[in-house]
Amino acid sequence: MKSAYIFMIALFIILTIAAIIIFLPRTASSLKEITVLDRQIKVLVADSTSERIKGLSGIETTGLDADGMLFVFSDSAVRQFWMHGMEFDLDVVWIADDKVVKVNYDLPAPKKGESTAKMSSDPFSVNYVLELPAGKAEFYDLFPGQIIKFD
Repeated sequence: MKSAYIFMIALFIILTIAAIIIFLPRTASSLKEITVLDRQIKVLVADSTSERIKGLSGIETTGLDADGMLFVFSDSAVRQFWMHGMEFDLDVVWIADDKVVKVNYDLPAPKKGESTAKMSSDPFSVNYVLELPAGKAEFYDLFPGQIIKFD
């Protein structure tokens, strides 16, 4: 009985922290630019754990102050992402150092009652992941082998 009580308190604390992280406002200071074929792409940068957890969840494309979001990691590894709380379809670009290694095009945002879509960089280790509204990866000529310049 006592262990069930401790478990419920721990679960409540974890869910509360997750809710706070998800609903914290994004700051304009996290806007940067990356370059592909001399074209600038304005991105929000998610380089902390809390920013990466929040990602683009809960934002509509009309409320996006950038072309997408760049997730920055300090190491290279196989990454797994999910689309919890997404309001629009995505293109996901997996980047190792400065090279696109994989692209997932037109991933549908989950509808109410649907399970959350998950994706992975497998079999590639990456240290950057770029999320864009669906169709933008093709618009910016992002495909495996393409080089990205980080400003």
